[in-house]
Amino acid sequence: MRSTVVVLALVLAGCASEPSVQQPAHRDWGAPEVHARWQSCASAQHPPAVNPVETRWLAPLSDDFTPVAIVLCTTAADGQDMVSAELRADDVAAVAAALRLPDGPYAKVSCPAGEAVVPWFALLDAQGQWVHPGVPTGDCGKPVAQFSDAFAALHLKTVATRKISKATAAAAAAAHCELTWADMIAVAARSTPPTSIITYGLPSGLPVRLCVYDVPADEQGSTRPGGVFATGTVLTVEEWGPIASLLPEDAPAKPCARPAGRFALVQLGENEDIYVELNGCHRLLSQASGNILSQASSALITELEKV
Repeated sequence: MRSTVVVLALVLAGCASEPSVQQPAHRDWGAPEVHARWQSCASAQHPPAVNPVETRWLAPLSDDFTPVAIVLCTTAADGQDMVSAELRADDVAAVAAALRLPDGPYAKVSCPAGEAVVPWFALLDAQGQWVHPGVPTGDCGKPVAQFSDAFAALHLKTVATRKISKATAAAAAAAHCELTWADMIAVAARSTPPTSIITYGLPSGLPVRLCVYDVPADEQGSTRPGGVFATGTVLTVEEWGPIASLLPEDAPAKPCARPAGRFALVQLGENEDIYVELNGCHRLLSQASGNILSQASSALITELEKV
Protein backbone atom coordinates (compact mmCIF):
# COMPACT_ATOMS: atom_id res chain seq x y z
CA MET A 1 0.00 0.00 0.00
CA ARG A 2 1.29 3.45 -0.78
CA SER A 3 0.91 6.61 1.26
CA THR A 4 -1.38 9.25 -0.15
CA VAL A 5 -1.95 12.88 0.69
CA VAL A 6 -5.42 14.32 0.17
CA VAL A 7 -6.10 18.00 0.78
CA LEU A 8 -9.31 19.95 0.87
CA ALA A 9 -9.87 21.74 -2.43
CA LEU A 10 -11.25 25.18 -3.18
CA VAL A 11 -13.23 25.11 -6.40
CA LEU A 12 -13.36 28.61 -7.86
CA ALA A 13 -16.50 29.70 -9.64
CA GLY A 14 -15.29 33.16 -10.67
CA CYS A 15 -13.44 36.20 -9.44
CA ALA A 16 -16.20 38.10 -7.67
CA SER A 17 -16.59 38.18 -3.90
CA GLU A 18 -19.75 37.26 -2.08
CA PRO A 19 -21.01 38.04 1.43
CA SER A 20 -19.91 35.69 4.19
CA VAL A 21 -22.17 32.65 4.55
CA GLN A 22 -23.64 32.79 8.05
CA GLN A 23 -24.78 29.29 8.91
CA PRO A 24 -26.84 28.46 12.00
CA ALA A 25 -25.34 25.92 14.38
CA HIS A 26 -26.45 22.41 13.44
CA ARG A 27 -25.14 20.48 16.40
CA ASP A 28 -28.63 19.41 17.58
CA TRP A 29 -29.45 17.02 14.74
CA GLY A 30 -29.03 13.87 16.83
CA ALA A 31 -26.46 11.26 15.82
CA PRO A 32 -25.44 9.93 12.40
CA GLU A 33 -26.93 6.64 11.26
CA VAL A 34 -24.67 3.73 12.20
CA HIS A 35 -24.34 1.40 9.23
CA ALA A 36 -23.42 -2.28 9.32
CA ARG A 37 -19.90 -3.48 8.64
CA TRP A 38 -18.00 -1.44 6.03
CA GLN A 39 -17.92 -3.14 2.63
CA SER A 40 -16.36 -0.81 0.04
CA CYS A 41 -16.57 2.66 -1.46
CA ALA A 42 -18.61 1.26 -4.34
CA SER A 43 -21.32 0.04 -1.97
CA ALA A 44 -21.48 3.15 0.21
CA GLN A 45 -23.68 5.20 -2.19
CA HIS A 46 -21.93 8.52 -2.18
CA PRO A 47 -20.90 11.43 -4.37
CA PRO A 48 -17.14 11.69 -4.98
CA ALA A 49 -16.92 14.98 -3.06
CA VAL A 50 -19.25 17.30 -1.19
CA ASN A 51 -19.57 20.97 -0.41
CA PRO A 52 -19.18 21.20 3.40
CA VAL A 53 -22.04 23.73 3.59
CA GLU A 54 -24.39 21.01 2.31
CA THR A 55 -23.35 18.68 5.13
CA ARG A 56 -24.69 21.09 7.76
CA TRP A 57 -27.88 19.02 7.65
CA LEU A 58 -25.95 15.87 8.56
CA ALA A 59 -25.73 14.98 12.23
CA PRO A 60 -22.41 15.64 13.97
CA LEU A 61 -20.23 12.82 15.24
CA SER A 62 -21.72 11.62 18.51
CA ASP A 63 -19.78 10.94 21.71
CA ASP A 64 -20.93 7.31 21.84
CA PHE A 65 -19.33 6.35 18.49
CA THR A 66 -15.61 5.67 18.88
CA PRO A 67 -13.84 5.73 15.51
CA VAL A 68 -10.63 3.79 15.00
CA ALA A 69 -10.18 4.54 11.29
CA ILE A 70 -11.30 6.86 8.51
CA VAL A 71 -11.98 5.82 4.91
CA LEU A 72 -11.94 8.31 2.02
CA CYS A 73 -13.57 7.61 -1.33
CA THR A 74 -12.09 9.66 -4.17
CA THR A 75 -12.32 9.85 -7.96
CA ALA A 76 -9.67 11.55 -10.08
CA ALA A 77 -8.52 11.68 -13.70
CA ASP A 78 -5.63 9.43 -14.72
CA GLY A 79 -4.81 9.72 -18.41
CA GLN A 80 -7.70 8.26 -20.40
CA ASP A 81 -9.38 6.87 -17.31
CA MET A 82 -10.98 7.97 -14.08
CA VAL A 83 -9.63 6.17 -11.02
CA SER A 84 -11.84 5.59 -8.01
CA ALA A 85 -9.73 4.99 -4.91
CA GLU A 86 -10.40 3.87 -1.36
CA LEU A 87 -7.97 5.41 1.14
CA ARG A 88 -7.65 4.58 4.82
CA ALA A 89 -5.95 6.05 7.88
CA ASP A 90 -5.90 4.92 11.50
CA ASP A 91 -4.68 8.19 13.08
CA VAL A 92 -8.22 9.49 13.33
CA ALA A 93 -8.35 11.03 16.83
CA ALA A 94 -7.77 14.64 15.75
CA VAL A 95 -10.33 14.43 12.94
CA ALA A 96 -12.89 12.90 15.32
CA ALA A 97 -12.33 15.68 17.85
CA ALA A 98 -12.74 18.34 15.14
CA LEU A 99 -15.97 16.76 13.90
CA ARG A 100 -17.49 17.21 17.35
CA LEU A 101 -16.89 20.99 17.31
CA PRO A 102 -19.74 23.47 16.79
CA ASP A 103 -20.10 25.59 13.67
CA GLY A 104 -18.51 29.04 13.55
CA PRO A 105 -17.44 31.46 14.76
CA TYR A 106 -18.49 33.77 11.95
CA ALA A 107 -16.98 37.13 11.01
CA LYS A 108 -18.21 39.72 8.56
CA VAL A 109 -15.72 38.94 5.82
CA SER A 110 -15.84 38.93 2.04
CA CYS A 111 -15.93 35.45 0.53
CA PRO A 112 -14.39 34.35 -2.78
CA ALA A 113 -16.86 33.12 -5.38
CA GLY A 114 -15.93 29.50 -4.89
CA GLU A 115 -16.55 26.61 -2.54
CA ALA A 116 -14.48 24.21 -0.51
CA VAL A 117 -14.83 20.54 -1.44
CA VAL A 118 -14.24 17.65 0.95
CA PRO A 119 -13.70 14.09 -0.30
CA TRP A 120 -16.49 11.79 0.88
CA PHE A 121 -15.42 9.95 4.02
CA ALA A 122 -16.68 7.47 6.59
CA LEU A 123 -15.53 6.79 10.14
CA LEU A 124 -15.23 3.15 11.24
CA ASP A 125 -15.36 1.73 14.76
CA ALA A 126 -13.62 -1.38 16.09
CA GLN A 127 -16.51 -3.60 14.92
CA GLY A 128 -16.31 -2.25 11.36
CA GLN A 129 -19.53 -0.26 11.64
CA TRP A 130 -19.43 3.14 9.97
CA VAL A 131 -20.96 6.62 10.04
CA HIS A 132 -20.87 9.63 7.71
CA PRO A 133 -21.12 12.72 9.95
CA GLY A 134 -21.49 16.38 9.08
CA VAL A 135 -18.49 18.71 8.91
CA PRO A 136 -18.54 21.84 11.12
CA THR A 137 -18.20 25.00 9.02
CA GLY A 138 -17.18 28.60 9.59
CA ASP A 139 -16.89 31.66 7.39
CA CYS A 140 -17.76 31.26 3.71
CA GLY A 141 -18.99 27.71 4.29
CA LYS A 142 -15.44 26.39 4.69
CA PRO A 143 -14.65 23.63 7.21
CA VAL A 144 -13.42 24.94 10.54
CA ALA A 145 -9.62 25.20 10.69
CA GLN A 146 -9.27 22.38 13.23
CA PHE A 147 -10.93 19.95 10.82
CA SER A 148 -8.93 21.12 7.78
CA ASP A 149 -5.64 20.80 9.68
CA ALA A 150 -6.45 17.36 11.09
CA PHE A 151 -7.72 16.13 7.72
CA ALA A 152 -4.55 17.27 5.93
CA ALA A 153 -2.35 15.54 8.53
CA LEU A 154 -3.88 12.07 8.04
CA HIS A 155 -1.44 9.30 7.08
CA LEU A 156 -3.53 7.74 4.33
CA LYS A 157 -2.89 4.43 2.61
CA THR A 158 -4.46 3.37 -0.69
CA VAL A 159 -6.27 0.08 -0.09
CA ALA A 160 -8.22 -0.33 -3.35
CA THR A 161 -8.52 1.29 -6.78
CA ARG A 162 -10.85 0.81 -9.72
CA LYS A 163 -10.45 2.31 -13.21
CA ILE A 164 -13.45 3.81 -14.97
CA SER A 165 -13.15 5.22 -18.47
CA LYS A 166 -13.71 8.94 -18.94
CA ALA A 167 -16.40 8.07 -21.48
CA THR A 168 -18.25 6.08 -18.82
CA ALA A 169 -17.87 8.92 -16.32
CA ALA A 170 -19.19 11.41 -18.89
CA ALA A 171 -22.15 9.15 -19.68
CA ALA A 172 -23.00 8.84 -15.99
CA ALA A 173 -22.88 12.61 -15.56
CA ALA A 174 -25.10 13.14 -18.61
CA ALA A 175 -27.67 10.69 -17.21
CA HIS A 176 -27.43 12.25 -13.71
CA CYS A 177 -26.36 8.86 -12.33
CA GLU A 178 -23.67 8.21 -9.73
CA LEU A 179 -20.59 6.30 -10.92
CA THR A 180 -21.08 3.65 -8.24
CA TRP A 181 -24.17 2.55 -6.34
CA ALA A 182 -25.14 -0.26 -3.99
CA ASP A 183 -27.53 -3.07 -4.89
CA MET A 184 -30.04 -2.49 -2.11
CA ILE A 185 -32.03 -5.58 -3.11
CA ALA A 186 -29.24 -7.74 -1.69
CA VAL A 187 -29.36 -5.70 1.52
CA ALA A 188 -33.15 -5.81 1.86
CA ALA A 189 -33.34 -9.52 1.08
CA ARG A 190 -31.53 -10.26 4.34
CA SER A 191 -34.18 -8.59 6.48
CA THR A 192 -37.27 -7.77 4.41
CA PRO A 193 -39.90 -10.53 4.04
CA PRO A 194 -41.62 -10.81 0.65
CA THR A 195 -45.04 -9.15 0.52
CA SER A 196 -48.14 -9.33 -1.64
CA ILE A 197 -49.00 -5.67 -0.94
CA ILE A 198 -46.74 -3.56 -3.14
CA THR A 199 -46.81 0.23 -3.44
CA TYR A 200 -44.84 2.60 -5.62
CA GLY A 201 -44.12 6.28 -5.45
CA LEU A 202 -45.40 8.37 -8.32
CA PRO A 203 -43.12 10.74 -10.25
CA SER A 204 -42.90 13.92 -8.20
CA GLY A 205 -42.67 16.24 -11.20
CA LEU A 206 -38.94 15.70 -11.32
CA PRO A 207 -37.38 13.70 -14.17
CA VAL A 208 -37.51 9.92 -13.83
CA ARG A 209 -33.96 8.59 -14.06
CA LEU A 210 -32.89 5.10 -15.06
CA CYS A 211 -29.38 4.04 -14.03
CA VAL A 212 -28.01 0.57 -14.76
CA TYR A 213 -25.05 -0.86 -12.84
CA ASP A 214 -22.82 -3.88 -13.36
CA VAL A 215 -21.69 -5.63 -10.18
CA PRO A 216 -18.03 -6.78 -10.30
CA ALA A 217 -17.44 -10.43 -9.49
CA ASP A 218 -15.64 -9.57 -6.24
CA GLU A 219 -18.71 -7.66 -5.01
CA GLN A 220 -21.34 -10.26 -5.96
CA GLY A 221 -22.72 -12.19 -3.00
CA SER A 222 -21.47 -9.67 -0.44
CA THR A 223 -23.76 -8.13 2.17
CA ARG A 224 -23.91 -4.81 0.28
CA PRO A 225 -22.74 -5.31 -3.34
CA GLY A 226 -21.42 -2.21 -5.08
CA GLY A 227 -22.25 -1.68 -8.75
CA VAL A 228 -20.37 0.37 -11.35
CA PHE A 229 -22.29 2.55 -13.83
CA ALA A 230 -23.00 0.82 -17.15
CA THR A 231 -25.67 2.96 -18.81
CA GLY A 232 -28.42 5.40 -17.94
CA THR A 233 -30.86 8.01 -19.17
CA VAL A 234 -33.60 10.40 -18.15
CA LEU A 235 -36.81 8.65 -19.17
CA THR A 236 -39.34 10.33 -21.40
CA VAL A 237 -43.05 9.95 -20.69
CA GLU A 238 -43.23 7.49 -23.58
CA GLU A 239 -40.40 5.40 -22.12
CA TRP A 240 -41.66 5.51 -18.53
CA GLY A 241 -45.23 4.48 -19.39
CA PRO A 242 -44.50 0.88 -20.49
CA ILE A 243 -42.12 0.38 -17.56
CA ALA A 244 -44.68 1.65 -15.05
CA SER A 245 -47.36 -0.64 -16.49
CA LEU A 246 -45.17 -3.69 -15.87
CA LEU A 247 -44.37 -3.02 -12.21
CA PRO A 248 -45.68 -6.00 -10.18
CA GLU A 249 -48.60 -5.50 -7.81
CA ASP A 250 -49.03 -8.95 -6.27
CA ALA A 251 -45.87 -10.94 -6.95
CA PRO A 252 -43.94 -11.79 -3.76
CA ALA A 253 -40.25 -12.48 -4.30
CA LYS A 254 -39.42 -16.13 -4.82
CA PRO A 255 -36.81 -17.86 -2.64
CA CYS A 256 -33.51 -17.45 -4.47
CA ALA A 257 -29.83 -17.10 -3.61
CA ARG A 258 -28.23 -16.33 -7.02
CA PRO A 259 -26.25 -13.07 -6.79
CA ALA A 260 -27.07 -10.43 -9.39
CA GLY A 261 -24.35 -9.20 -11.72
CA ARG A 262 -26.45 -6.32 -13.08
CA PHE A 263 -29.27 -4.19 -11.66
CA ALA A 264 -31.35 -1.18 -12.60
CA LEU A 265 -32.19 1.80 -10.40
CA VAL A 266 -35.27 3.87 -11.26
CA GLN A 267 -35.38 7.14 -9.33
CA LEU A 268 -38.84 8.73 -9.13
CA GLY A 269 -38.03 11.29 -6.45
CA GLU A 270 -36.59 11.54 -2.97
CA ASN A 271 -36.74 8.15 -1.17
CA GLU A 272 -38.85 6.65 -3.96
CA ASP A 273 -36.29 4.42 -5.64
CA ILE A 274 -37.09 1.17 -7.42
CA TYR A 275 -34.37 -1.47 -7.85
CA VAL A 276 -34.63 -4.38 -10.30
CA GLU A 277 -32.19 -7.27 -10.65
CA LEU A 278 -31.61 -7.68 -14.39
CA ASN A 279 -30.15 -11.15 -13.88
CA GLY A 280 -29.74 -13.47 -10.94
CA CYS A 281 -33.01 -13.75 -8.99
CA HIS A 282 -34.89 -10.99 -10.89
CA ARG A 283 -36.23 -9.44 -7.69
CA LEU A 284 -37.64 -5.92 -7.38
CA LEU A 285 -37.37 -3.56 -4.42
CA SER A 286 -39.68 -0.57 -3.96
CA GLN A 287 -38.66 2.02 -1.37
CA ALA A 288 -41.74 4.25 -1.69
CA SER A 289 -43.06 3.22 1.74
CA GLY A 290 -40.31 1.21 3.36
CA ASN A 291 -38.51 -1.70 1.74
CA ILE A 292 -40.98 -3.84 -0.23
CA LEU A 293 -39.52 -6.87 -1.99
CA SER A 294 -41.30 -8.53 -4.93
CA GLN A 295 -40.66 -10.46 -8.15
CA ALA A 296 -39.98 -8.74 -11.48
CA SER A 297 -41.35 -10.19 -14.70
CA SER A 298 -39.24 -11.01 -17.74
CA ALA A 299 -41.26 -8.40 -19.66
CA LEU A 300 -40.25 -5.66 -17.20
CA ILE A 301 -36.59 -6.67 -17.40
CA THR A 302 -36.72 -6.63 -21.20
CA GLU A 303 -38.30 -3.16 -21.16
CA LEU A 304 -35.63 -1.82 -18.79
CA GLU A 305 -32.78 -3.29 -20.83
CA LYS A 306 -33.94 -1.82 -24.14
CA VAL A 307 -34.13 1.83 -22.98
